[in-house]
Amino acid sequence: MSIFEYNEEEELKKLGRAEYRKGKMDGRAEGKEEGRAEGEAEGRMKGKAESVLLALEMKGSVPEQLRTRILAETDGPVLEEWLKAAIETDTIEGFREKNGLKENG
Repeated sequence: MSIFEYNEEEELKKLGRAEYRKGKMDGRAEGKEEGRAEGEAEGRMKGKAESVLLALEMKGSVPEQLRTRILAETDGPVLEEWLKAAIETDTIEGFREKNGLKENG
């Protein structure tokens, strides 16, 4: 076979391998971007939760159960409401009552 001859089967295999590699690289890039976006969102939620705790700590010692509940919250609007309540209320108990976060919940 000369260099000018075309082997369709071999060329299709090469093309398939190249497409596979490209797909794999594209998938990795997409996965990295999704992971970065998720990490940023988690970081923002953690920052909001820590802000709620900071505002509450100015009013006294935050019980561990409440601290754990606040840090577990992942809903941004809920955390924003909690932050407002933490700033507006005079006591940790007032914050709990306003937000339905009883001693056992």
